[in-house]
Parts: sequence; C-alpha cells; structure tokens
Amino acid sequence: MQFETITYSKDFSSNTYLIFKDNAVIIIDPGHDSDALYWRLKKADLKVAAILLTHTHYDHFNGIGFFKKDDVPLYLHHLDEIGLSDPTYNASILDEDLKRAGRVVEIDYPHMMTVQDQDELELLGIKIKVLHTPFHTKGSVCYYLEDAKVLYTGDTLFKNSIGRFDLAASEPRKASTSLEILKRLPDEVIIYPGHGAKSTIGDEKQFNRYFKVR
Repeated sequence: MQFETITYSKDFSSNTYLIFKDNAVIIIDPGHDSDALYWRLKKADLKVAAILLTHTHYDHFNGIGFFKKDDVPLYLHHLDEIGLSDPTYNASILDEDLKRAGRVVEIDYPHMMTVQDQDELELLGIKIKVLHTPFHTKGSVCYYLEDAKVLYTGDTLFKNSIGRFDLAASEPRKASTSLEILKRLPDEVIIYPGHGAKSTIGDEKQFNRYFKVR
C-alpha cells in the first residue's frame, strides 16, 4: 500500500489523496475540475476502485464527473448527498470566479454509495472506518485506516486549526462533540487534512488551540 498527496492551488489549495494497492487506487476528495488525474491513472493502467468524499464542498469533489463513465463508486455520508447538486450547500455559489463565468457546481453522479457513522468499508482489502464528524458540513466524515494509523480528516481537522462552521451547510453546535471523537484516537495517528500539511493527533492535542485536551 502506498500513499500520495496532490495539492491543487487553484482550488483553495485543496488536497486530493491517492491510496495505491496492486494495480488499483482509491481516490479521496478529487477537487480539481480537470481531467488530468483521470488520464494519469488511465495511462498507468490503474483501476479506480472507489472515490471517497469527506464532505461535499465543491473544492473537494469538483473532479468526480470524469470517473462517471467508468462506473466508479462514490462514497459519501447520506447527509451530504445534497451538496452534489445544491450550489448553496456546496458553497460554489460563493466563488467569485464561478460567478464571473456564470456557473455553479452541480454534478449528477449515478454510482453513489452512502455511508454512516462507524461503517467499516473494505476496499482493495483495506479496512476503512467511517467517523461522522459534523460541523463543517452536516455530513462531514473522516476516514480512518486503523492498521496504517492514517486518518483523512477533510475540513474537520487541520494542522493547528479546524474547519470553519459559518457556511450554509455547517452545524456549529456539533463542533466540540465531533472533535472529541478524534481526540480519542492514538497520538501516533497521522492526519491528512483537506487543506494544508499533515500532522498527528498527538501534535494537535499539544499545539492546536481548538483541539487541546483540557
């Protein structure tokens, strides 16, 4: 199993993550609206086993449309399903560049698989646990690879910060409860956030003022 991070500065420096195993790949949060990733994987003859979304703000799912024709299953929390087609929920309505171009982000994706808290996915023989952590959006989730000690946090937890909770999709009152879920994970777990650099649960407990153990 190998891991890769791709950062797209055009889309708010959002991170896309790839998990490789054998001749296949799992994509987490393909946020860039170009077909470059699709063709890169196609040319390498890598099968895309699944796409996982941590939440449905458009800068995290803008690239899913290129994978529809290959029947790639898309996993997301059922409360965030609305974000694929609702520009207010997915925040694309706030993007000035999109406004100038007279467009918003609305994607019809036919191969959806909705998840709930504590679901355990097994993809490419990799066990992935779903942790529902609402506040940035109602259906925000983190994906926990316990065996690898890896956690994909989306916009729930960043290095030295957390996601904002003042958008249409947010549930600010659930922030504390959601962060407590992550604080219970082992300190050595590496976090890969939706924006910015990676960190660990232990470092965030020590240095992140929103996440410190009191």
